Amino acid sequence: MPAARDCGDLPLVFRAFPSTAARCFGGWSAVKRFFNLSFFTTAFHLGISVANFDNCFATLAHHGIFAITDPVRHLGLRRAAIRDPFVGVIIEIIERQAVEGDVAEGPAIVYARSSVADLSSAHTFYTEVVGLEVAEADILHVPAHESLWGMSGAHRTMFVVRAGEVYLEIVQYYDPAGRPRPLDYRTSDQGIVNIALGSREKEPVALVFERMRVAGYEPPQLINTKDVIAGYIIDAERELEFAAVPESYDAAFGFVAASPFMS
Repeated sequence: MPAARDCGDLPLVFRAFPSTAARCFGGWSAVKRFFNLSFFTTAFHLGISVANFDNCFATLAHHGIFAITDPVRHLGLRRAAIRDPFVGVIIEIIERQAVEGDVAEGPAIVYARSSVADLSSAHTFYTEVVGLEVAEADILHVPAHESLWGMSGAHRTMFVVRAGEVYLEIVQYYDPAGRPRPLDYRTSDQGIVNIALGSREKEPVALVFERMRVAGYEPPQLINTKDVIAGYIIDAERELEFAAVPESYDAAFGFVAASPFMS
């Protein structure tokens, strides 16, 4: 594992909460190991890559799911977004460049996007407190891509941080302005509660929690055993989970694919 400050190899794990949500889209383990994704009744924006773009959209069409707009090409590869019919999650599907010897056929997570009200404060949080590496701001998207999810002409600024092979895209919208989290928000409300950063080793995660504490962010409850440390930060626009999970726990934590979601 890398030093805790650069987090360059920390896989990204996405979790939706609470588990009692009435309408669950499904749990999904993608090509990447140490990955699990669960959707509940929420609006959430993420991007995945697929090796066979045409087959992916043919399968989606078979299930009555269609792209919001026609695909566009970026750097020679196609991309389009869908809104899943169960919980309204926006998913951008990005064509993956074929590489000789690459046998991975399933989807791979590329990024997740978070909308914030104060980009400068968020930049300090993600880089100095969490310790993630800043990537090029246009590594994933240019302004014209906002039309893919129905936001044509939107004005925004953003930055991108890297967590292993996955990116977090942090965006501040000016027009239309993003709506803040309600003052009476509760964790049990509908919506995505957090994304999670995970490590195989406990020490890097423990150091992140210490930096969080110094910065004034503490989880309501911290699980801290011999092999596992985990906790949620639930402050507005800082919704993150951090967890160290040994590989021997993968099946119990949902990081092993059990069956395909669609066929």
